[in-house]
Amino acid sequence: MFKNLFFQKLSVVGAGLFALPLFTAPAHAYIDPGTASIVLQSIIGAIAAGSLFFRTHLAAIWYKLFPGRERTSTTTSIGDGPADAG
Repeated sequence: MFKNLFFQKLSVVGAGLFALPLFTAPAHAYIDPGTASIVLQSIIGAIAAGSLFFRTHLAAIWYKLFPGRERTSTTTSIGDGPADAG
């Protein structure tokens, strides 16, 4: 009984989704300049996030494949400066 009811509801929803494009009206909308800047900003952010994500994961794979190479750091920790040399 429940299976039959499920498939009845599913067929009604499917028929409605199929018929929906037949009864739509034109939107007469436009894309304002703010939308274009948001899209551009999203694309730039996705590229930056993707490059950082792949850089960190590819570096981890690289150091697992070649364990003899040491990681080089461009930052110095506190206490490594010339003021502490004396």
